[in-house]
Amino acid sequence: MENNNRRRANDLWIKILITISIFCQLIVTVWSICIPEELEVYTYLSQYGVSKKLTSIFFEIITSYFDSMPIITFVFFYIIVCNNIRNTIKLIGESRSEKGTIMFERFIASFSAIKTVVDEIDKEVGFLVFVIIAFSSSFMCVSFYIVIDSEIWKTQTFSIFGILFNSFGLLIAMTVSASMVEEDSLEVLRSSTAVLNEKNRNLSITQYLSYIDAQNGITLTVWRIVPIRRSFIFGMIGVLFTYTTMIYSLSPISSKS
Repeated sequence: MENNNRRRANDLWIKILITISIFCQLIVTVWSICIPEELEVYTYLSQYGVSKKLTSIFFEIITSYFDSMPIITFVFFYIIVCNNIRNTIKLIGESRSEKGTIMFERFIASFSAIKTVVDEIDKEVGFLVFVIIAFSSSFMCVSFYIVIDSEIWKTQTFSIFGILFNSFGLLIAMTVSASMVEEDSLEVLRSSTAVLNEKNRNLSITQYLSYIDAQNGITLTVWRIVPIRRSFIFGMIGVLFTYTTMIYSLSPISSKS
Protein backbone atom coordinates (compact mmCIF):
# COMPACT_ATOMS: atom_id res chain seq x y z
CA MET A 1 0.00 0.00 0.00
CA GLU A 2 2.77 2.44 0.93
CA ASN A 3 4.64 1.66 -2.28
CA ASN A 4 1.49 2.24 -4.35
CA ASN A 5 0.85 5.58 -2.64
CA ARG A 6 4.43 6.64 -3.33
CA ARG A 7 4.08 5.70 -6.99
CA ARG A 8 0.85 7.69 -7.27
CA ALA A 9 2.55 10.72 -5.71
CA ASN A 10 5.51 10.44 -8.09
CA ASP A 11 3.21 10.00 -11.09
CA LEU A 12 1.21 13.04 -9.98
CA TRP A 13 4.15 15.43 -9.91
CA ILE A 14 5.34 14.14 -13.29
CA LYS A 15 1.89 14.80 -14.76
CA ILE A 16 1.89 18.29 -13.24
CA LEU A 17 5.34 18.97 -14.68
CA ILE A 18 4.26 17.77 -18.14
CA THR A 19 1.15 19.97 -18.00
CA ILE A 20 3.11 23.07 -16.97
CA SER A 21 5.78 22.47 -19.61
CA ILE A 22 3.30 21.96 -22.46
CA PHE A 23 1.26 24.95 -21.28
CA CYS A 24 4.36 27.20 -21.25
CA GLN A 25 5.31 26.01 -24.72
CA LEU A 26 1.77 26.69 -25.94
CA ILE A 27 1.79 30.22 -24.49
CA VAL A 28 5.13 30.96 -26.14
CA THR A 29 3.83 29.68 -29.48
CA VAL A 30 0.64 31.76 -29.30
CA TRP A 31 2.62 34.84 -28.29
CA SER A 32 5.05 34.36 -31.17
CA ILE A 33 2.15 34.01 -33.60
CA CYS A 34 0.46 37.17 -32.29
CA ILE A 35 3.69 39.18 -32.42
CA PRO A 36 5.67 37.59 -35.25
CA GLU A 37 9.23 38.51 -36.05
CA GLU A 38 9.72 39.87 -39.55
CA LEU A 39 11.94 37.37 -41.36
CA GLU A 40 13.26 37.52 -44.90
CA VAL A 41 11.59 34.22 -45.76
CA TYR A 42 8.18 35.84 -45.19
CA THR A 43 8.93 38.57 -47.74
CA TYR A 44 10.33 36.03 -50.19
CA LEU A 45 7.27 33.77 -50.02
CA SER A 46 4.90 36.74 -50.24
CA GLN A 47 6.22 37.35 -53.77
CA TYR A 48 4.56 34.07 -54.77
CA GLY A 49 1.22 34.99 -53.26
CA VAL A 50 1.76 33.28 -49.89
CA SER A 51 0.30 35.20 -46.97
CA LYS A 52 2.86 36.49 -44.48
CA LYS A 53 0.48 35.75 -41.61
CA LEU A 54 -0.03 32.13 -42.64
CA THR A 55 3.70 31.74 -43.18
CA SER A 56 4.50 33.13 -39.73
CA ILE A 57 1.89 30.87 -38.06
CA PHE A 58 3.20 27.79 -39.86
CA PHE A 59 6.81 28.74 -39.08
CA GLU A 60 6.15 29.30 -35.36
CA ILE A 61 4.26 26.01 -35.00
CA ILE A 62 6.99 24.07 -36.79
CA THR A 63 9.72 25.79 -34.78
CA SER A 64 8.00 25.28 -31.44
CA TYR A 65 6.92 21.68 -31.77
CA PHE A 66 9.50 20.17 -34.08
CA ASP A 67 12.43 21.99 -32.51
CA SER A 68 11.49 21.95 -28.82
CA MET A 69 9.21 18.92 -28.50
CA PRO A 70 11.89 16.26 -29.20
CA ILE A 71 13.96 17.69 -26.34
CA ILE A 72 10.96 17.96 -24.03
CA THR A 73 9.89 14.41 -24.90
CA PHE A 74 13.31 12.97 -24.11
CA VAL A 75 13.50 14.90 -20.82
CA PHE A 76 10.18 13.45 -19.68
CA PHE A 77 11.22 9.99 -20.86
CA TYR A 78 14.40 10.30 -18.78
CA ILE A 79 12.49 11.54 -15.73
CA ILE A 80 10.03 8.63 -15.95
CA VAL A 81 12.90 6.14 -16.31
CA CYS A 82 14.60 7.61 -13.22
CA ASN A 83 11.31 7.48 -11.33
CA ASN A 84 10.81 3.80 -12.20
CA ILE A 85 14.38 3.00 -11.16
CA ARG A 86 13.83 4.70 -7.81
CA ASN A 87 10.60 2.77 -7.23
CA THR A 88 12.37 -0.50 -8.04
CA ILE A 89 15.25 0.31 -5.67
CA LYS A 90 12.86 1.14 -2.83
CA LEU A 91 10.87 -2.02 -3.53
CA ILE A 92 14.07 -4.07 -3.24
CA GLY A 93 14.89 -2.34 0.04
CA GLU A 94 11.46 -3.17 1.40
CA SER A 95 11.83 -6.88 0.62
CA ARG A 96 11.93 -8.59 3.99
CA SER A 97 11.49 -12.09 5.25
CA GLU A 98 8.69 -12.98 7.63
CA LYS A 99 10.93 -12.16 10.62
CA GLY A 100 11.83 -8.76 9.23
CA THR A 101 15.42 -9.61 8.31
CA ILE A 102 16.86 -9.15 4.86
CA MET A 103 17.53 -12.25 2.82
CA PHE A 104 21.13 -11.53 1.89
CA GLU A 105 21.40 -13.53 -1.31
CA ARG A 106 18.13 -12.25 -2.71
CA PHE A 107 18.88 -8.66 -1.73
CA ILE A 108 22.36 -8.59 -3.28
CA ALA A 109 21.20 -10.43 -6.41
CA SER A 110 18.30 -8.02 -6.92
CA PHE A 111 20.40 -4.95 -6.20
CA SER A 112 23.22 -6.09 -8.49
CA ALA A 113 20.71 -6.88 -11.24
CA ILE A 114 19.10 -3.43 -11.13
CA LYS A 115 22.55 -1.85 -10.99
CA THR A 116 23.55 -3.72 -14.16
CA VAL A 117 20.35 -2.66 -15.91
CA VAL A 118 20.84 0.99 -14.91
CA ASP A 119 24.43 0.86 -16.13
CA GLU A 120 23.25 -0.37 -19.54
CA ILE A 121 20.58 2.34 -19.66
CA ASP A 122 23.19 4.95 -18.80
CA LYS A 123 25.42 3.73 -21.63
CA GLU A 124 22.56 4.03 -24.12
CA VAL A 125 21.19 7.44 -23.14
CA GLY A 126 24.31 9.05 -21.64
CA PHE A 127 25.26 10.79 -24.88
CA LEU A 128 21.75 12.17 -25.32
CA VAL A 129 21.83 13.46 -21.74
CA PHE A 130 25.12 15.21 -22.54
CA VAL A 131 23.64 16.76 -25.71
CA ILE A 132 20.50 17.93 -23.90
CA ILE A 133 22.48 19.49 -21.04
CA ALA A 134 24.97 21.15 -23.42
CA PHE A 135 22.22 22.49 -25.70
CA SER A 136 20.01 23.68 -22.84
CA SER A 137 22.95 25.32 -21.06
CA SER A 138 24.05 27.15 -24.22
CA PHE A 139 20.52 28.28 -24.95
CA MET A 140 20.00 29.47 -21.38
CA CYS A 141 23.24 31.47 -21.48
CA VAL A 142 22.00 33.30 -24.58
CA SER A 143 18.53 33.70 -23.07
CA PHE A 144 19.93 35.11 -19.81
CA TYR A 145 21.95 37.56 -21.87
CA ILE A 146 18.86 38.71 -23.79
CA VAL A 147 16.70 38.94 -20.65
CA ILE A 148 19.37 41.06 -18.93
CA ASP A 149 19.46 43.45 -21.89
CA SER A 150 15.95 43.31 -23.36
CA GLU A 151 16.79 46.02 -25.89
CA ILE A 152 18.36 43.38 -28.14
CA TRP A 153 15.06 41.76 -29.14
CA LYS A 154 12.21 43.84 -27.75
CA THR A 155 9.37 41.91 -29.36
CA GLN A 156 10.79 38.49 -28.51
CA THR A 157 11.70 39.10 -24.85
CA PHE A 158 8.52 37.45 -23.52
CA SER A 159 8.93 34.40 -25.76
CA ILE A 160 12.58 34.01 -24.81
CA PHE A 161 11.76 34.38 -21.12
CA GLY A 162 9.05 31.71 -21.42
CA ILE A 163 11.36 29.28 -23.20
CA LEU A 164 14.10 30.07 -20.66
CA PHE A 165 11.75 29.29 -17.77
CA ASN A 166 10.64 26.05 -19.42
CA SER A 167 14.17 24.92 -20.33
CA PHE A 168 15.57 25.74 -16.90
CA GLY A 169 12.75 23.92 -15.12
CA LEU A 170 13.07 20.81 -17.29
CA LEU A 171 16.85 20.73 -16.93
CA ILE A 172 16.62 20.96 -13.15
CA ALA A 173 13.87 18.31 -13.03
CA MET A 174 15.92 15.94 -15.19
CA THR A 175 19.14 16.30 -13.19
CA VAL A 176 17.36 16.16 -9.82
CA SER A 177 15.56 12.95 -10.85
CA ALA A 178 18.89 11.40 -11.86
CA SER A 179 20.63 12.48 -8.64
CA MET A 180 17.84 11.02 -6.50
CA VAL A 181 18.54 7.57 -8.00
CA GLU A 182 21.92 7.49 -6.28
CA GLU A 183 20.54 9.01 -3.07
CA ASP A 184 17.78 6.40 -2.82
CA SER A 185 20.17 3.54 -3.57
CA LEU A 186 22.60 4.69 -0.87
CA GLU A 187 19.73 5.13 1.58
CA VAL A 188 18.55 1.57 0.93
CA LEU A 189 22.10 0.27 1.39
CA ARG A 190 22.59 2.20 4.65
CA SER A 191 19.33 0.93 6.11
CA SER A 192 20.19 -2.62 5.07
CA THR A 193 23.85 -2.71 6.11
CA ALA A 194 23.22 -3.03 9.84
CA VAL A 195 20.87 -5.98 9.43
CA LEU A 196 23.15 -7.63 6.87
CA ASN A 197 26.14 -7.41 9.19
CA GLU A 198 24.19 -8.85 12.12
CA LYS A 199 22.49 -11.72 10.33
CA ASN A 200 25.09 -12.69 7.72
CA ARG A 201 28.56 -12.76 9.26
CA ASN A 202 29.72 -15.81 7.30
CA LEU A 203 29.93 -14.65 3.70
CA SER A 204 31.52 -16.29 0.72
CA ILE A 205 34.10 -14.36 -1.32
CA THR A 206 31.64 -13.91 -4.18
CA GLN A 207 28.95 -12.59 -1.86
CA TYR A 208 31.42 -10.27 -0.15
CA LEU A 209 32.66 -8.83 -3.47
CA SER A 210 29.08 -8.37 -4.66
CA TYR A 211 28.25 -6.61 -1.42
CA ILE A 212 31.26 -4.29 -1.72
CA ASP A 213 30.33 -3.46 -5.32
CA ALA A 214 26.73 -2.77 -4.31
CA GLN A 215 27.86 -0.33 -1.62
CA ASN A 216 29.01 2.09 -4.35
CA GLY A 217 25.38 2.81 -5.08
CA ILE A 218 23.60 3.23 -8.39
CA THR A 219 24.66 6.33 -10.30
CA LEU A 220 23.57 7.91 -13.56
CA THR A 221 26.13 9.97 -15.45
CA VAL A 222 26.52 12.57 -18.18
CA TRP A 223 27.95 10.41 -21.00
CA ARG A 224 30.16 8.54 -18.49
CA ILE A 225 32.01 11.81 -17.81
CA VAL A 226 30.63 13.01 -14.50
CA PRO A 227 28.04 11.48 -12.15
CA ILE A 228 24.82 13.42 -11.72
CA ARG A 229 24.70 14.51 -8.09
CA ARG A 230 23.47 17.56 -6.20
CA SER A 231 26.94 19.08 -6.40
CA PHE A 232 26.78 18.78 -10.20
CA ILE A 233 23.42 20.56 -10.30
CA PHE A 234 24.55 23.49 -8.13
CA GLY A 235 27.83 23.71 -10.04
CA MET A 236 26.00 23.77 -13.37
CA ILE A 237 23.68 26.57 -12.22
CA GLY A 238 26.62 28.56 -10.85
CA VAL A 239 28.56 28.23 -14.09
CA LEU A 240 25.55 29.36 -16.15
CA PHE A 241 24.99 32.52 -14.13
CA THR A 242 28.70 33.29 -13.75
CA TYR A 243 29.60 33.01 -17.42
CA THR A 244 26.47 34.84 -18.55
CA THR A 245 27.21 37.76 -16.23
CA MET A 246 30.87 37.78 -17.22
CA ILE A 247 30.14 37.74 -20.97
CA TYR A 248 27.53 40.47 -20.57
CA SER A 249 29.89 42.69 -18.55
CA LEU A 250 32.58 42.34 -21.24
CA SER A 251 30.26 42.91 -24.20
CA PRO A 252 30.26 46.25 -26.07
CA ILE A 253 26.49 46.54 -25.59
CA SER A 254 26.76 46.68 -21.80
CA SER A 255 29.64 49.15 -21.97
CA LYS A 256 27.55 51.49 -24.15
CA SER A 257 24.70 51.37 -21.68
